[in-house]
Amino acid sequence: VALGDVGAGDSVVVTFDVAVVSPAPAELSGVTNQAVVSGTNFADVMSDDDNDDANGLNPTTANVTTTPGLALSIKGGATATPGSIVMYEIDYSNSGDVALEDVELTAEVPAASTFDSTQSSSGWRCALDGGAGDTCTLELGDLGGGGQGAVWFATVVDGDIAADSIDFAADV
Repeated sequence: VALGDVGAGDSVVVTFDVAVVSPAPAELSGVTNQAVVSGTNFADVMSDDDNDDANGLNPTTANVTTTPGLALSIKGGATATPGSIVMYEIDYSNSGDVALEDVELTAEVPAASTFDSTQSSSGWRCALDGGAGDTCTLELGDLGGGGQGAVWFATVVDGDIAADSIDFAADV
């Protein structure tokens, strides 16, 4: 900013606004700035946030607070008979203002069911054999603010089902 001539004893205030990108990077904790006033007949003068020359020149730092907003919903299930495939659509979203890194979805294979990798979204990994009670995971990667997606988790109803219903749950 060019200020022109500033008379002896006069002062000038310059306001500088900064807009932080949204979504903000996950590692961003603050924005720092330090001003320099320069001219032709004096040495450069740097701003000092606390006006205390004893501790050096301190830049101004504004803390940045970010808020993730992760949401998960499951649609699906059906009236099924032994041997039939039950499809679950898992929708996920980040309504927050910060990017989420290395997001991983976890689902448990329901009772009286077996995980079906051929009908599920690719990339699911089950800890054991994909049988009832096994934990399966899917790496979603980074999910920016406002990001969203959907994946499929499929199971085959076992022939020896004895329950009236099958409960399914997932989390991130």
